[in-house]
Amino acid sequence: NLTKLSHTPVIGFSLGAVTAIKSASKGNLNGKLVLIGVPGKVKNKKLRIASLLPLRLRHNLALSSLARKKILIPIFKDVIGIKDKERDHILYDAMLSTSVKSLTDINMFERKDRNVQSLLKRVKNETVFIYGEYDKLLTSTKDFVVYPTIIKGADHVVFSSQPQKTLSILRD
Repeated sequence: NLTKLSHTPVIGFSLGAVTAIKSASKGNLNGKLVLIGVPGKVKNKKLRIASLLPLRLRHNLALSSLARKKILIPIFKDVIGIKDKERDHILYDAMLSTSVKSLTDINMFERKDRNVQSLLKRVKNETVFIYGEYDKLLTSTKDFVVYPTIIKGADHVVFSSQPQKTLSILRD
């Protein structure tokens, strides 16, 4: 029954949270929104330097194994605030099974910031924001995310940095 599904809670993580916000702002979702690590406007020196490369070159770098390990993962970790090297292989494995071309389109971050803030004004759903204590993206949304739930000891990837605490919050 589609009526029951339309009231199902939706959990969006990072850029997936932006997709959930877009859908809810159009009235396509009626359930509770749980938005984890919503990005705002990202300000990062390494990211800004990488953005000076032509888009085609950035996309080609994203396809290279060496570039993913030596360039993309370190920039990604710096942007979201992951410090431990132990999870590099997890990030690398995830990038092997995912198209990372969109992650190399630096300008998308600026568009997301403007869109998220204006789209949230049209969202009528009950909304919960969750961030890891060390998630650098939290500061990028301070102008429009009010009263976020903070998971102590977690970074942007709350599911792997503090899995039990994250599940506990999601169950509540």
